[in-house]
Amino acid sequence: MRQKIALLQAQREEHKLLFIEDNEGLRHNVQQLVQKFFQETYMARDGIEGIALFKKHQPQIVITDINLPRMNGLQLAEQVRSLNPRAKVIIMSAYDDKEYLFEAIRNNVFRYISKPAKVAKIIDVLYETKSALKAEEERSFFQNQLEEIFHYQNHLVVMLSDDLPVLANQRFYDFFGSDDLPASFEKLKALRSVSSDLREIPDTEWFAHARRFPGKPFHTKMANEKGEQRHLVLKLQTLPDREHCSILTLEDITDLNLLTVTPRRPAKQGEDTLLHKMQRIHERAEEIKLHSFYKGLAITNPATFVAVGESIVLKTAFIQLKAAHHAKQLIISSEALPYDIVCDMPDRIAFDEETITLSNLRVAENSPTRRQYIRLEPEPHHTVMLSCRGVELNEEIRIIDLSERSARVEISVLPVCLKSEEYVQLSLRLPGGRGVALSVNAQIFRIDEGEEAHHLVLMYHLQDAQRTQLRNYLSTRQMALIREFRSLDVKTE
Repeated sequence: MRQKIALLQAQREEHKLLFIEDNEGLRHNVQQLVQKFFQETYMARDGIEGIALFKKHQPQIVITDINLPRMNGLQLAEQVRSLNPRAKVIIMSAYDDKEYLFEAIRNNVFRYISKPAKVAKIIDVLYETKSALKAEEERSFFQNQLEEIFHYQNHLVVMLSDDLPVLANQRFYDFFGSDDLPASFEKLKALRSVSSDLREIPDTEWFAHARRFPGKPFHTKMANEKGEQRHLVLKLQTLPDREHCSILTLEDITDLNLLTVTPRRPAKQGEDTLLHKMQRIHERAEEIKLHSFYKGLAITNPATFVAVGESIVLKTAFIQLKAAHHAKQLIISSEALPYDIVCDMPDRIAFDEETITLSNLRVAENSPTRRQYIRLEPEPHHTVMLSCRGVELNEEIRIIDLSERSARVEISVLPVCLKSEEYVQLSLRLPGGRGVALSVNAQIFRIDEGEEAHHLVLMYHLQDAQRTQLRNYLSTRQMALIREFRSLDVKTE
């Protein structure tokens, strides 16, 4: 009993109560009791007055006598039900007639208390009523959250309360091929090959880590009910005003092939030309890999040669055609090729035929497909400054792309002090939800001079805190670019 009283008092502000009783003494005594458990209580002497107070204050709990002037308690319960079906009505009566009981059931009365009611009985009923309301409100809250999510995305979604699954959408059930939500969720929590930056980290307690860093994306590969390996991005988000409640979303980005790694054997002396190699691959109908980079986001799909000659015609997935349509560069890779092959601009993209035509191919000496670190374009509204030998440069500067180890910047005018292997101070501020403000000593690795602007590749070593800050930014930026790419339209030919 003490525990119930403590819980009722702790939830004093959550619900309102209306009590209708024509006996003034009983009404006063009940008021003295319920005021301990409800911040807002309203008292009425008859059914008409009770309905008026209900309409005005919308209490979630109504306790009423049956035998009332002007409108009896059962008629009042019927009107309350029509005004708010979720309100809980409790009947108090000295009558034990079955007719009253059946009528109460028809009007969806929550509890029926016989008079004279003891204090302990009233407390028990209030506790049961508040518990039922809280459970319904939480379920309604989860349902509203789910419906809102369902309208805007096709992710797998699980609603959690105290880290236990409560609801899931149909895509979640379809993925696991089971209606057993707890068992499917345990399979998910048992994952041990999860990472936050596309580099797999074994034996990671990802769920506990996600709890500490809500909103941080985690990448993993997991088999669906068909046994197909899918690349999922997991994100746990705590809900505002309900810290014990959270939403786990799983976005399937398998079609982007971001976790694909293609092994490469070294070239041998005397091997055929690249053109002959491609002709051999075409004759054997072997698959190759096509790579496009949308603002640094690597998108990889299998492809096959349709024709190999003066022009190269490849058949590939729609998503790769879309990527090539927007990207600046296309790369061909295969275990049968000693080098990656680069095409800066496709000749033709035929969406209806699912083909892409290439020419003017060249060998990639330093292919982006072999990068160890993710390198992405930042948002356009960033700021960057360079200082050389203690002097801040006033030229126009912007970041082209950056990673944990390097940044490529564009500068309008190349001062004399900027030379290869020279050290500079790089200060940058990147916007977004996981914004970054860094200042680091960097070395100029390479300078590519142009007619209108010059590109500098800067190498740096970050401290642990700086690396974590930039890694989190890149992880968030990567997810933003995935969503941006998926929303892009293409004009089919």
